[in-house]
Amino acid sequence: MKFFWAIAPPILILILGLIVLPGCSDEKGIESVMEPEVGEEGIDSNPVTMSATTNWSYAIHREICYALSRDRYNANDWGTSTRIIHNGGSWYAGDWNYMGLGIGKGGQCKVFASKIVDNATGGVLKIPTGYSYATGSINSVHSSDVIQRLSQYGRHTAIVLSVLERHPDGRPKKLDVIDSNFIQSGTITRHVLPMWGHELSQYRVW
Repeated sequence: MKFFWAIAPPILILILGLIVLPGCSDEKGIESVMEPEVGEEGIDSNPVTMSATTNWSYAIHREICYALSRDRYNANDWGTSTRIIHNGGSWYAGDWNYMGLGIGKGGQCKVFASKIVDNATGGVLKIPTGYSYATGSINSVHSSDVIQRLSQYGRHTAIVLSVLERHPDGRPKKLDVIDSNFIQSGTITRHVLPMWGHELSQYRVW
């Protein structure tokens, strides 16, 4: 009996380690999403910015995948970044009624992003009211960050699914993002957002 209790814990740990949770397993470009550790219920409930609380990255990544395609999310079928392609273009449209606005509809970009963050974090994180809330440098952008284009360049809010490529100096070059009301009016889409010279100066990270 003593022998059984001595080997039981290691066996249990091994079994649990073999269990694979369903969800978004898409190729995440050159940077992977940080998975949450056990015991993170005590995360600061009043964070200043989303990028300062990377403990929520995994949850936000899963929620944004779920919003885009419930069927693919449930089937754990996300393939590679080529899945962005849709109808010969460079985007993939949402395919279910996540927002309650109709199939594939996300409404305004910030409203959509706010719902993602709220659902993913159980209301602990909330995108601030107003528009100019993002102040972080786009140079430090990572998967699951909320990014905002400055007002003078045309307002837009998106969530980064992954960083596909960076410039030699470390600045982002191509982002794989999911957003709403950008590629097509009021529609949830996944697409590549290039970060060349002028785009790098237009966006900030929340």
